[in-house]
Amino acid sequence: MIVTLEVELPDTPGQLMKVVDVISLRGGNFFGIYHLRDLKTKDLVPVVFEFEIDSPESLGKIRSALEIQGIKIKRLESEVGVYGKTVILIGHIYKTDVKNTLDRLMARKAYIRKVDSRIKSSEEVSSMKINFQYEKKEDLDVIYAEINKICSEKGLNPIFQLET
Repeated sequence: MIVTLEVELPDTPGQLMKVVDVISLRGGNFFGIYHLRDLKTKDLVPVVFEFEIDSPESLGKIRSALEIQGIKIKRLESEVGVYGKTVILIGHIYKTDVKNTLDRLMARKAYIRKVDSRIKSSEEVSSMKINFQYEKKEDLDVIYAEINKICSEKGLNPIFQLET
């Protein structure tokens, strides 16, 4: 699961490492660490940590360890899903019930993260880009099968993200 954690740390040497150690010792894999110095209040600097962790249980252990150390958590957000993909659907998207399409994908363990769309009118062909995440590599085959089924039923054309 992907986690965004924002804490307030005293602006003194060694404070950042306290949080880094807590996360890394519990299996966290960092994507980025951002100091928000322009939002500093008194001697506290907001710091955002973005990392990946294997389970909600590990995240709970991280939260507990930070609280024991007296580190103030301002924000803690997690997204289910480790892997991400994008698909573009082309056709009469809005005539074919967009909500139904998204509901069906979510029922197949696709966690919808972002939807972008281009439409001039409901009568014209349009496109919709769907960014989704999923937990296991095996889930992708099920999700892609559902996308193909939806497109077949609704007369849409899918464009799948290439494997890298």
